Formats: sequence, structure tokens, C-alpha cells
Amino acid sequence: MVLQVAGSSFNPWLLPGEREALLWITGHQSPWLDLLLLPISLAGEWGACWILLVLGLYIWGGEEQRRLGLRLGLTMFLASVLVVLPLRGLLPRHRPYQVFPQVRQKGLPLEGRSFPSGHAQAACLAAVYLGARRRRFALPLALFAVLMCYSRVYCGMHYPLDVLGGGMIGVLSGGSLLLLERRKRVETPTA
Repeated sequence: MVLQVAGSSFNPWLLPGEREALLWITGHQSPWLDLLLLPISLAGEWGACWILLVLGLYIWGGEEQRRLGLRLGLTMFLASVLVVLPLRGLLPRHRPYQVFPQVRQKGLPLEGRSFPSGHAQAACLAAVYLGARRRRFALPLALFAVLMCYSRVYCGMHYPLDVLGGGMIGVLSGGSLLLLERRKRVETPTA
């Protein structure tokens, strides 16, 4: 379904340069990049990789890992429900593959609004929170978050601003969770 018609007044709410960045990224699709980026993009569908991570921490982790997983899962859920979904309702931004005929969609064809990216929100939240709590995983989580954000634009599912907005929500959510934990540790002295 393509919503853009030549000469129409349809406005997908693009920032200057955003269309060019989108078309450059989607114009450089290749089978080799597909092998890397499609699985990363698909791993975030419906929060699958994060649900599996939280379940894994809860089932096989100790008490501290269970708390870590539950806090991560609850924060992702709340950020999605309280921030991402309401913003999607406010900003009528259709997905790039629905607007630009030259953008080839890859992966699962979602048809909801595109701003902000829930994939980017979850990946950046995990990178900030888990990266701070488990420093040895900080670099792989950050790399995964960057690849997740890029893959969503690459697959024609989001505009660059969508992943930047979702990423900012994730960073702020993860940072807020860390601050709440720090405040709780300060207020609850150990015996």
C-alpha cells in the first residue's frame, strides 16, 4: 500500500534531510546486509528477544538476576504503554514503505504508525540499564542497539527520526530506572 501520490499534499512529517537519509539507507540494501540486519530486526518483533531474556533471567537466574529481569521487563512495558503508544496516536506518521514506492520493505509488514520506534526504545533501554548493571555486556548491548536502530530504517519500517525518538525514550527510561535503584539503595541502608 503506497500512500504517496506524485504532487499530493500528503506530509509524512519529515525533517529536512530525513527523506534523503532514508532513501540512501534503503537504497543500499544487499543480500549480505540482509543476513545481518534482518534477523536483528525480526528479533525485536513483539519484544520477542526481550521477553526471552526476561524469562531466561527469571527461570535460570539467581535472586539478583530475577529482580534485574523483572525490572527491565516492567520498564520496557511501561515505556511502551505510557510513552511509545500514546505518541504513535498523536503523530500520524506512516511507515516509509507505505509512503515511498522506491522503499522496499523487508521483514514483517507492520501497518501501524511509525513514530517512535518501539524496537529502538527497547534496545536502547536494555543497553543503558543492563550495560550499567552488567558492565561486561555494555559494549555488545550498545552495538546491538545501534544495529537494531539501523535495521529498522534499512528494512523500510521507520524513518531516522523514529529510531532517534525511540532511542531517546529508551535511554531516558533506562537512566530513570538506574536513578530509582540508586535512590532506593541510598534510602535503604544495608545491615
